[in-house]
Amino acid sequence: MLRALGEMAISNPVFAHSQLPSLIKFVDPLLQSPIVSDVAYETLVKLSRCTAAPLCHWALDIATALRLIVTKDVSVFLDLIPIVGDREANESPSLGLFERIINGLSVSCKPGPLPVDSFTFVFPIMEHILLSPKKTGLHDDVLRILFLHMDPLLPLPRLRMLSALYHVLGVVLAYQGSIGPALNELCLGLQPEEVAPQLRADLSPRMLRLQLVFGLLYMIQKRNLFLLLFSLYIRDAGFGEDTVDAGWLGRQGIALALHSAADVLRTKRPPCCYDIPHITSISYFWTLLLHFYLISRRIIIFISSFCLGDLNADVRGRMINAGIIIIDKHGRDNVSLLFPIFENYLNKKASDEEKYDLVREGAVIFTGALAKHLAKDDPEVHAVVKLLDVLNTPSEAVQRAVSFCLSPLMQSKKDDAPALVSRFLDQLMNSDKYGERRGAAFGLAGVVKGYGISCSKKYGITAAIRESLADRSSVRHREGAQLAFECFCETLGKLFEPFVCDSNVAVLLVSFSDQVVAVREAAECAARSMMSQLSAQGVKLVLPSILKGLEDKAWRTKQSSVQLLGALAYCAPQQLSQCLPTIVPKLTEVLTDTHPKVQSAGQMALQQVGSVKESRNIFSCPYASHGPNRPQ
Repeated sequence: MLRALGEMAISNPVFAHSQLPSLIKFVDPLLQSPIVSDVAYETLVKLSRCTAAPLCHWALDIATALRLIVTKDVSVFLDLIPIVGDREANESPSLGLFERIINGLSVSCKPGPLPVDSFTFVFPIMEHILLSPKKTGLHDDVLRILFLHMDPLLPLPRLRMLSALYHVLGVVLAYQGSIGPALNELCLGLQPEEVAPQLRADLSPRMLRLQLVFGLLYMIQKRNLFLLLFSLYIRDAGFGEDTVDAGWLGRQGIALALHSAADVLRTKRPPCCYDIPHITSISYFWTLLLHFYLISRRIIIFISSFCLGDLNADVRGRMINAGIIIIDKHGRDNVSLLFPIFENYLNKKASDEEKYDLVREGAVIFTGALAKHLAKDDPEVHAVVKLLDVLNTPSEAVQRAVSFCLSPLMQSKKDDAPALVSRFLDQLMNSDKYGERRGAAFGLAGVVKGYGISCSKKYGITAAIRESLADRSSVRHREGAQLAFECFCETLGKLFEPFVCDSNVAVLLVSFSDQVVAVREAAECAARSMMSQLSAQGVKLVLPSILKGLEDKAWRTKQSSVQLLGALAYCAPQQLSQCLPTIVPKLTEVLTDTHPKVQSAGQMALQQVGSVKESRNIFSCPYASHGPNRPQ
């Protein structure tokens, strides 16, 4: 067959020339055969004679070089390539094998570029010269030949050409000025799926990647651009500990390229970008990409698997926002597609639960965003209630997300309200696991927000919390009530303020001095949450009750009141400024108390209040809060 192929090349060189790229793939593997390697070499010589004139006159040298490349005799190959400076040192009058071939290529290219079939046939020779670990005496000539063959419409071996040029940049940085424009021109003929490896090439300088992106914006359609960018991110994203930093750098590079491309899109927008508004930031660009992207299973799985699990909080937050935009735009028409995907992520178990909680949290947020598109009688609403099981996940971020998502679903589950409230209250007060009790607190807060604040009295929720706060016989009841108090303040905000002001501060003071550490810690968290949500009027209502505790004879009550005053630091700066003239003198008096723990609490409270730099009353006097501690 090899002999027949050779005879065909001799008898019909025009046809053989048009088939050179495919014929060489058939002959190359046989050059390593111990049986037919000689016949394969003879056939290769005959094929080399089919190249365009006058290159065909160097057929024997071309075939010999191609055989060396295929047999991978690297040492012989490198010895035949002259390194810069060797010619002067050796003063050799004769040209070597590769020098003769490159000289023949230079002569053949004087009238213009070679036919694409001839160029593809001899390109492996130029490629291996450029892949040399050092600059050779042939680099300049090879690059000049290569730069003649950049037509975006011709079927050139572009990926291999790009790889070779990237390698040259890593060896000889002086070529950057000439190779940069060549890369820009070469990439115009790339298909979108071929670009990702080039942007991730280890040796490619960032600016050249930017040039590549500029070229792409003019050549590929909008949808292909989106697919390309997502594939770039997917290839860089990773969950392994060793790959996170490198992956993040890669994703930053892609974002940098997009950000730099914004100038091009603003001033000279290509046809593929006519419907994209002006781009002002990286995050806005990502939002646009996701906003225009047609919803599909692939993109949702991409966001859920890779973006939500990204260990960089900024990346994760931006992609969650982008996912919500997708769901807001396309969710109504794709409920049946999206719900099974999110449900799978909620039910899935992972080897690294802590890391997978990031994915689970995002899936919960997406489920809640999708729930807004459901009708009250939609059967999928019942599936969403499976979120209640996710509340048992020992992750506060996941539980908070579930609480947020439950609220809009409650209007369609009014008949189940008593059962849900009873379930959460029982779990809150009696569960053995802290994570489950805290999850029940978040769930109860979400249910109350969904049904309306009036349901807290209708279903006896506030009464149950008050009773549990005062229950001296059960630590779980007291701690659970404080957890509920904290979650209600956080979830309901100002709506819960009447309950806070209705004589509950006194009960909170008692919890601050509880003998059980867990109850005291829960009370501190509840106080911070309460103070952060109080309005100016709310602060005025609770402040007298707190100050009254300072006059109590029991040191624990004094200590609790001081700690609550310190929690005022979590109020809005404006509210804190209004309270300072009242609370600072009281805290100063506490510093002279006979009990050391009360004194310590007073010092801590002053530090907390003094740490609020946003308050105009404190910002101008940064050391004022230390004065009462150091009267000397």
